[in-house]
Amino acid sequence: MNLVLRWDSPEGDTNDLLYTAECKTSVRMCHVGCVNISTHECDFSSLSTSLSVYGSYIARVRAQRGAESSSWVESKPITLESDTVIGSPNVLLFSNGATIEIAIKEPAFAISDFRSVYSTATYNITYWKDGQNKKARSISSDRRNRMFLNDLEPWSKYCVQVQIIAEGNTKPSKLSSPVCESTTSVRTELPPPQNVALITLNTNYTLKWDWDETTSKSRDVSFSAEYMPIYKLKSKIIHNWSVACDNSPSKSCDFTGCNLHYLGSYMLRVRTNENSSHSDWVEKEFCPDKHAAIGPPSKVELAPAENNLDVYISPPLTSSNLSMKAKLSKLYYYIVYWEHGVDKQVLQPQIVNSNSNMVTLPDLKPWTWYCVRVQSRSDIPNKISKFDFPHCIQTEGIIPWWQTSLYFLGSLMIGGSTVLLLVFILFSCYKTFNATFYPLIQLPPFFQKSHLDGLGSDIPCLLSMESEAEGFCDKVTICAKPMECHSPSSKVPPMSPLCLEAASSGRNSHQDRRRIRDSGVNATEGRKCQQQQQQQLNNSQSSSDDFDLVKMHNLTPGHNSQFGITVEGVIDLCV
Repeated sequence: MNLVLRWDSPEGDTNDLLYTAECKTSVRMCHVGCVNISTHECDFSSLSTSLSVYGSYIARVRAQRGAESSSWVESKPITLESDTVIGSPNVLLFSNGATIEIAIKEPAFAISDFRSVYSTATYNITYWKDGQNKKARSISSDRRNRMFLNDLEPWSKYCVQVQIIAEGNTKPSKLSSPVCESTTSVRTELPPPQNVALITLNTNYTLKWDWDETTSKSRDVSFSAEYMPIYKLKSKIIHNWSVACDNSPSKSCDFTGCNLHYLGSYMLRVRTNENSSHSDWVEKEFCPDKHAAIGPPSKVELAPAENNLDVYISPPLTSSNLSMKAKLSKLYYYIVYWEHGVDKQVLQPQIVNSNSNMVTLPDLKPWTWYCVRVQSRSDIPNKISKFDFPHCIQTEGIIPWWQTSLYFLGSLMIGGSTVLLLVFILFSCYKTFNATFYPLIQLPPFFQKSHLDGLGSDIPCLLSMESEAEGFCDKVTICAKPMECHSPSSKVPPMSPLCLEAASSGRNSHQDRRRIRDSGVNATEGRKCQQQQQQQLNNSQSSSDDFDLVKMHNLTPGHNSQFGITVEGVIDLCV
């Protein structure tokens, strides 16, 4: 990419001639490169900032002697990309047992760099055994890191020359200088990989193999896998193999990223590497169109339509998530469906045209569960995938009126019961809240004034403990006597001992009767006494209508009454 203009001097005396050179493009003005020089060339490479590798340039030059000057003489147009002369590459050789490794360094450019201009350049490598130039062999390679010359004789000297072939340039590069290197020991025999097989699915290809690790004591064992189209193997020109995996410790190699053409035929090979030794290559022919397996549909969806069933099928996908129909034009689907729970009995198989990804399964039983499995198939070439997993769904149908009515009544009952339950819960909560914070029966005011309670207060107080009640009460035993009536016409029934005992108890505790009455002491006995008195009085009234009950308030404390109790005690009893 150096742009240099060279010329010859004119005829005649040229001792005192000076030259001026310029260059221009079809779209830009001239750039002065050299002024008043005596040499016969001008290097425009210093104008690299103004030059382009894809530009077309014309240079011109004129001669000067004093004030006189000749006319301009122009060169032919030149395009750097296609007309530049590519220099020879730098070649280094490394001996590795019976193998020679070739390292190539590309020439440096004054403008840009080699691979930016010629990204698809290849190398033409010529090698021969020293002294046998006429038996030279050539190989072509596009690898930029390293290349190997295999199957060489041990303890022999080989020479190598490299030439660059660049697309877009009219001529190849110059040949490199011959470089020679000698091989050393005989290649160590390593067992090659065994059971080499391809695991394929759509456009995913993986080469797998086995290798007995007990055959090598070294742990530095690796594997190399390469591929080449079949047509290149049959060509008279020697082509280099493309590398898929290089010195990989894994016992498999993924060829998916190699972009193998689906209709192409390739030769795959793999070998074992250990230090500088290599095993024999194990080759396997592979044609994706014939040997690659096809997968089931990538997605299957079911949708009921009354007593029909719509099946939506997505085709299998490639490694780049594209439809396999682009690879297999005759792709179609084989659909198997059956009624669920009929012991996998196949009701009707159906083959679907590849142009349709939606299939309707007609005339199915309404409200019945059906299961569907789909398989991808191709007749040319013959490919059958595995079935996908079953998809089950229930068909639909016309709902009878009684079932609709039943659903409506059931929902109505459930909704009504729910509403009633909520109302009941809210009402219960309201009653509990109202009875707790706003009771209908209020405590008497003197019960609410608990701070005035005491032994010296007239406000009665409740006795909370039985021991406190015993402190205010004494047990009294009363012996009852027959009661006589003052009325001559009737007799008053005698009072029961229970009444007398209660009355006596009331008299003896007269001073604290309010406290005892409020605390409930002898309340039960008082009620029983009142009931017996009322019964006796009723019986007496039935026998005689002229009964006059003795008025207790007329009795005096000193009167010899047959009750044997004071008037005050009897009054307490009646109360």
